[in-house]
Amino acid sequence: MKRYYIAFICIAIIGAFSCQKKMSKKSDSSDKIEISINRVIINPQTDLSSIGAGYIIDSVKLNKDILSIFVNYSGGCKEHIFELYSNGKYAKSLPAQMTLCLRHTNNDDNCRMLLLREYKFNIAQLKNSNYETIVLNIGDKTINYNFK
Repeated sequence: MKRYYIAFICIAIIGAFSCQKKMSKKSDSSDKIEISINRVIINPQTDLSSIGAGYIIDSVKLNKDILSIFVNYSGGCKEHIFELYSNGKYAKSLPAQMTLCLRHTNNDDNCRMLLLREYKFNIAQLKNSNYETIVLNIGDKTINYNFK
């Protein structure tokens, strides 16, 4: 009986160490997320109220012509697509304002893991020679875009 007990303990210890190694390898590979830079889609007929699947914009950041949008959403099993839309129209205000729409396609991902991801967009095509600064409205966030 004592031999079975010792054998069981040895198998449990070996199993615990082998699982721990597998988990650490998996977490190392999942931390590597490639961030691509997409362009703004400008279409005068764009419905700026259509955001697609649900999400929350955590924050926005601007570095020259690259707009970073940090987004919270649920998923984790399928690829999610975020596209940034503009109708190309400036609001008549000082400074000028432009509304942008971040549209989310979740590809029917029913997983419920909460994700925070950064999506980058080149917004250089929004520049207008009539203005030095425009205020970009993205959801409930605003950011000044200075380009002169």
